[in-house]
Amino acid sequence: MRVKILKRKSQEMRLFDKNEWPRYNHEHFGKEITWDTQIYYVKVEENSSILGTMELKVEAGVGHIKTLLVKKEIHRKGVGQLLIQKAKEITRKQKGHKLYLTTGKSWKAVTFYEAMGFKISAVLPNHFFGVDFVEMTKFF
Repeated sequence: MRVKILKRKSQEMRLFDKNEWPRYNHEHFGKEITWDTQIYYVKVEENSSILGTMELKVEAGVGHIKTLLVKKEIHRKGVGQLLIQKAKEITRKQKGHKLYLTTGKSWKAVTFYEAMGFKISAVLPNHFFGVDFVEMTKFF
């Protein structure tokens, strides 16, 4: 046996996954499933100027807000709220039932996400760059 690291997934690995995953899906979910993944890049703009951006990944009924960024000078003007609403809309359109994200445990963003209906679902100690993070979840 040997372990090999590749820069990209080979055709041989794709075929292996295609053949093996259905067996595990049935074991884990009790049925055959199609695991579709969609990635969305969303921006809010005004007069051709970007005010905020978001990267959203939706798969298996779950929306993952990978990034959400609002221009610092315009916090508390509704841009973040628009992005969260769009994330929910997109996720629901994909038959999703929840959104989740991670953010710094002591960051101001926690208060914003709580106001948007998210709840802390996990604490991730000593996470990115040694900083404590939280996972936050919103069901709908």
